[in-house]
Amino acid sequence: MNINYSFIIPHKNCPDLLQRCVDSIPERDDVQVVVVDDNSEEGKKPTLKERKNLQVILLDASRSKGAGRARNVGLEHAEGKWLLFADCDDFYNKGFLHILDQYRESDLDVLYFNAESVDTKTLKATPIGTNKLNRLVKDSLDNEEVFFKLRCFYKTPWAKMTRRLFVEYQGISFEETINGNDMMFSYYVGYLAKKCKVIPDKLYVYTTSNKGLTNQKSKIDAWMSRIDHNYKTRVYLGYIGHLEWKKISFIRFYFNHFKKKPLLGIKVLYNHYRNLDKFKKDSGKYAEFLESKRNK
Repeated sequence: MNINYSFIIPHKNCPDLLQRCVDSIPERDDVQVVVVDDNSEEGKKPTLKERKNLQVILLDASRSKGAGRARNVGLEHAEGKWLLFADCDDFYNKGFLHILDQYRESDLDVLYFNAESVDTKTLKATPIGTNKLNRLVKDSLDNEEVFFKLRCFYKTPWAKMTRRLFVEYQGISFEETINGNDMMFSYYVGYLAKKCKVIPDKLYVYTTSNKGLTNQKSKIDAWMSRIDHNYKTRVYLGYIGHLEWKKISFIRFYFNHFKKKPLLGIKVLYNHYRNLDKFKKDSGKYAEFLESKRNK
């Protein structure tokens, strides 16, 4: 039987939560699950129950480069008509695939859907994490301008179903960076897609915990990655004509993040200006990429 859906899940050091995520995906002949482990510690590597069409790929230290590399490896192994991405500590709501089945034979490039957020341990509802998405989805249902913003400026790879051949044809992949590896992938998918639709159903569950950069505030390279992506976002928004979507200046950025840690802020600022030419050069490549796809 042909594979209709490929679920790509990067993983690192949380096998129990990964099992919860995989268990939320129905076991069907047309469903493929690709788990890519990003060099987890011993004792924390995936030990998943057997199921149909499950692939577990282990990246050792020499190939480890964060969730972006893991997702790209997952893309290389995906066979399905449609791609769905999940974080390993998140999961899907019951019955979600029956809703997606309604669009399985559509000619869409991307189907956007809604999500909810819960605490990863208690599973109690929390607005943190999906507030912005909830507003954008609600307003997108009857407003094309807001839908364009959802497509082009909501930067997570989950809460959408994307046609695999579209991604391959456009040559879109994830950045292999410390932070924000999914940002430009999501921007490119939304901007370059020709046929898109949004539905209000909350199919995905985002769990709140100490994810992402909040655990890396003492690492200068993590902040450099964050600043690098701010430059890229500005270039991208300028290219598509919507600089007003990101109004916070770098002065406000530093004040918001470092007012309680001024010494760290000074170190980050020093490295920021030391790498300024590199940031500007790298960000220019993204406009060039979009320009190369203009008539494709």
